[in-house]
Amino acid sequence: MPILRINQQPGGTPNRYRIDVSAGDLPGFQPLNFTTEVEFSLSPQDGERIRWYLEEYLQFYQDPAPKFAKRAEAPMAERGEALFRGIFDGSRPGRQLWTLIEPHLSSTRIEITTGIAEATAIPWELIRNPYTRTNLALSAEAFVRTQREAQVSFARKTIRKKSASFSSSADRRERKTSRFARSRAAW
Repeated sequence: MPILRINQQPGGTPNRYRIDVSAGDLPGFQPLNFTTEVEFSLSPQDGERIRWYLEEYLQFYQDPAPKFAKRAEAPMAERGEALFRGIFDGSRPGRQLWTLIEPHLSSTRIEITTGIAEATAIPWELIRNPYTRTNLALSAEAFVRTQREAQVSFARKTIRKKSASFSSSADRRERKTSRFARSRAAW
């Protein structure tokens, strides 16, 4: 299965990101890779519209939700197409890589790798080919997000420590609730 890896790193200035792109397991081709830099930002309003569309619209699709969805779809398409252009149209290596991977897209695994801090900075699920008007996330065999290994191991340790403290907090709350119930029963 061909794999398209997009690795997002913080850039030198706010809202700029270094993007390392590689394609492997392409039938008859050596692995390809290139690096580019893109600028990406969302207004808080656009960010909220996108969040609502992706997380809530399908659950609450009755009127007036379709009207709100129409207002969200245009900026989503624009941002997704701009992201595609910035990565694959911005350089010769980008165009070359896309030309080779596009015929295999339906059998390709797309992996988006970010650090924890920048994981939500770019909504990669929106990336869209402006020429075919297709979203890569819906056209690929698989579209997954991963975290860089060093940060994942740190996060696992943090989660374990916090889950232990959550369970002890929950136990304390349960004991307080039980005492409260017993004392109230005495009234």
